Amino acid sequence: MIAIVRESQRSALRLRVDYLRREEINCERASIQHRDYQRCLQGLGAEVVSLPALCDLPDSTFVEDPVIVLDEVAILPVMGLETRRPE
Repeated sequence: MIAIVRESQRSALRLRVDYLRREEINCERASIQHRDYQRCLQGLGAEVVSLPALCDLPDSTFVEDPVIVLDEVAILPVMGLETRRPE
């Protein structure tokens, strides 16, 4: 099992949240939580592949979108939010 993550970034302050009241994001705390998340994935047996941050795409820290990978092809659905499609 392989888990792909992106490094967190300060631009996370611009994250798109539609279902919660906006609160200021503590970037230091978010970085610690992101490292804990990676350690948890490793503890579950996943090989964690960490990609560099994409500062212009703050939501890309969360690489949890579905993809179907077969031997000969990968199927990646179109992202619902247009702002996330460049990820």
